[in-house]
Amino acid sequence: MLDCVFNTTNGLVYLIPATSKNSLYSYNPTNDTYTTITGANALATSAISSLSYNCMAYSSYNNFVYIGCVFDTCTGGGGSISCNNILAYDVSNNTFSALDLSGSVNGYTNGVQCMYFNTSDNTLYVGGGFNYVAGQKI
Repeated sequence: MLDCVFNTTNGLVYLIPATSKNSLYSYNPTNDTYTTITGANALATSAISSLSYNCMAYSSYNNFVYIGCVFDTCTGGGGSISCNNILAYDVSNNTFSALDLSGSVNGYTNGVQCMYFNTSDNTLYVGGGFNYVAGQKI
């Protein structure tokens, strides 16, 4: 399975191919080139290599690509981030970070399975197998 999102700000496609789930790429359809995203904050593509990746979403509101997975911590390239199932890639600043969920999505069985960013209200919707969301048992 190939998952990708289209960046309406810069015209690039961000993708994680099924054959290489350990890397996030950008694809420029204008000149037919792929670039491996490593992140300026030293959380390199190896950060994604140990993750059980499930889905992606793009936010034109803040120019972020969100990656939903089954993981607690991402490490790689000399960096480490506590992620709680969602890794955010800031396209403008070329950095990876955790998504602040004020209590996080945890106690999961299958982690984040689907994501959708609604541009009408600038809200990221997340679905998956969770026991707790924002500290509340569900």
